[in-house]
Amino acid sequence: MVSTLNHVYTLEKYISKNSVSLNPMISKGIDKIIRIEIKRLQNIRQRLDIDLSAYETKHKTSTLEIYELFRQGNAGDEIEIMDWVSTYDMLQNVERNILLLQSGNE
Repeated sequence: MVSTLNHVYTLEKYISKNSVSLNPMISKGIDKIIRIEIKRLQNIRQRLDIDLSAYETKHKTSTLEIYELFRQGNAGDEIEIMDWVSTYDMLQNVERNILLLQSGNE
């Protein structure tokens, strides 16, 4: 991960100093990387949505209801409830990351 960040910082410096004569393939490559990552995150989001739907069907309640009960300390301490809430947290994180990538790629 550190190596990847170092590459990104180096590329940022390079682009800022050479924006006039920048090879268009660099921009196209970056756009492609972002699209691939968005697609990967969308696939994860789809799987998390399926998992949440299964919890909702089994417990006959919505994820938002159980999440609010959990935040209030009233959802119980069953492992399955913890997994459900964790799955919802993961979904929220994935959605934030999709939005972040999309906002920089418009």
